[in-house]
Amino acid sequence: MDCRKEQLLQGERTKFWRADDIGDVELPHARYLKHSFGRHTHEGLAVGVIRHGVESFTCMGSGHYAVADQIIVFNPEEVHTGEAADDEGWEFRMFYFDSELLRAAASLASGKQVNLPAFRNPVINDPALALQICSLHAVLEIEESRLTRQELFLLTFAELAKRHADVKLDEPNRGQERQAVRRVREYLDANTRRNVALEDLSELSGLSPYRLIRVFRQELGISPHAYFEQVRIHRARRLLKQGLPIADVAVDLGFTDQSHLNRHFKKLTGVTPGAYRSATTYKTGILPTP
Repeated sequence: MDCRKEQLLQGERTKFWRADDIGDVELPHARYLKHSFGRHTHEGLAVGVIRHGVESFTCMGSGHYAVADQIIVFNPEEVHTGEAADDEGWEFRMFYFDSELLRAAASLASGKQVNLPAFRNPVINDPALALQICSLHAVLEIEESRLTRQELFLLTFAELAKRHADVKLDEPNRGQERQAVRRVREYLDANTRRNVALEDLSELSGLSPYRLIRVFRQELGISPHAYFEQVRIHRARRLLKQGLPIADVAVDLGFTDQSHLNRHFKKLTGVTPGAYRSATTYKTGILPTP
């Protein structure tokens, strides 16, 4: 994951990185005041969310405005521009990726091959989905877990296609598939040191990635990546209670480093591993004799 920052005019900033583990995915996060994009196209799909301010742009000859928490979508080879609507500028998070990734997500959601989804309106007003897209963008900036990254990408863009594209997605109805969920749970329980990928779980279960996520949630109330994170944090708590060094616990449970463990541990427990270890480390001689 290669991140690049560029300083422009005072008050303007850009950051750019890629998510090569998912595919040919480029992710800029920028704030502009005076910068403007001339007429141009993208080879693949461009999807983003306005975070602050208002963007003014033309798309296929028509003028548009997009405000904070609205989604903007440009189909492949669709001519458009982009600039601030006023002196306040605008900030956005953007995805540029091969349209086949969207087709794959839509096909997995439907359980059958579908045509390449296209979008009739470049501005979509869907605040909940906009938040989901922004959350995914932030995850792909900092999160190292392949399972988390792949799962959230699939769910987010399958949802975008389902709600707003010109394809009809009929989700397959195949029952609960409880045995598949059980196998996946057992695998996650036994492989806490691995950076598990979604395709590993799909192959193990015999279900498409999208279907697996859905039935896993039906059975357990949480997604596979959330379950895996929970399992690792539960084990981290047990190891910390035994007095193991935090860095050793991070390595033993497959976190990339101690700060990676710190972030996930605090998210689920509300305290840092250091504070938890200090408060709960087992000591001898403190229990009363029967």
